[in-house]
Amino acid sequence: MVINKEVTSQGTTISLTEPKFLPTYVDINQGFKVSPLKDVTDQQLSNASSHYQEIKSHMSQWMPELDFFE
Repeated sequence: MVINKEVTSQGTTISLTEPKFLPTYVDINQGFKVSPLKDVTDQQLSNASSHYQEIKSHMSQWMPELDFFE
């Protein structure tokens, strides 16, 4: 992600470009370990890859310019 700050006599503007997203999974059975959802197994979360694809599809629908850490 790139953060741009522009200061002019009319005020300050902040813009975010090249947004990136990393869906995560919190495993409460492993002491609240946080893992990238793309690395989670079906043993940890039933149908893990399906959950990842659903989130990716949903987020891309509303923000097509969003990149995913893969």
